[in-house]
This record gives sequence, C-alpha cells and structure tokens, in this order.
Amino acid sequence: MSGVGSERNTEGRKLAAPATSEKRAVPRYRLNLPVLVRWYEGETHTCGGFTRDVSTKGVFVLCSEKPPIKTVEIEILVPTSDQVPGMAIKTTGRVVRTYGENEGAGFAVEGQFGQSELPDVPARPDLQ
Repeated sequence: MSGVGSERNTEGRKLAAPATSEKRAVPRYRLNLPVLVRWYEGETHTCGGFTRDVSTKGVFVLCSEKPPIKTVEIEILVPTSDQVPGMAIKTTGRVVRTYGENEGAGFAVEGQFGQSELPDVPARPDLQ
C-alpha cells in the first residue's frame, strides 16, 4: 500500500517524495511597486527600491543598499488608477534576510500589510 507523497525503493523501503507545494501560509503577489525604507542607526538612513513580491505578512525589496537586520519603516507607493488617487501603504517591519547580487540584491521585510491601510474606494458610476 503506497500513501500519497511517498514512494518505495527497490528494497521496499519508503522514500520521501519531493516537496512540490508552496509551504508559505500566505500567498505572495509579484508586484513591481516603488518603495521607500527608513531605519535609524546613529542617524536616519533611507533607501529606495522596488517590490519584487508582496503579501499581507511581508515584502521583498529590490535595492542595492541593505539595512541591518532590525526594525524599519516601509512605504509602498501605489500609483493612481482610474479615479483613485495614488497612496502610500505604510507600516513598520523587521528585516529578516538580505540577499547579494546573485539572488537579486535586496532584502525581505516581515510586517503586517493588511486591508486596514487601504482607503474605501467609491464604486465607479459606470459599474453601478
């Protein structure tokens, strides 16, 4: 009897199947949006870059400058769309990883990017 996610070798021993599913609990969305990141380390530092992916739990920032593994302020700049003005989604988060050039220079920030930061948008008249 073979279970889902397992295989047997020629000697009948169970082998672990390779992981094929996403292990993250929260989906990420590939978005290329401008972002500003600030942190304090004796003085205020600011770097600008672009998001590579975004979720409600964090963001990956493509940027040549890498902040230290610490708390940062982050602003994701959302462009104007139709009759909705542009805005900035702001939060604080913690840099949890940095990456060099070969992985795509940047860093991962863990924080809360939930619906509460988004303004209510009135329905477009042509959709009512």
